[in-house]
Amino acid sequence: MLSRLEITQADRRLGWHPTTRLVGGRLFVRDEREVPEEIQGLAEDEVADAMDGNFRRRR
Repeated sequence: MLSRLEITQADRRLGWHPTTRLVGGRLFVRDEREVPEEIQGLAEDEVADAMDGNFRRRR
C-alpha cells in the first residue's frame, strides 16, 4: 500500500489535487477531473514503480 507521502509526491509531479480517504486500513485516492491519456499512462507507470518498490521493501 502506498503511504500518504508517496501519493502526495506523485500528485505534485503529476499536478493533480486528489482527495484521499482511509477506510478499513486502506487508503483510497480519487481525482474528479478527466485525466488526459498521456497523464494516465505516466500515472500508471508511477504507481507501478511505487508499488514494486513497496513490495520489494517488504521482502
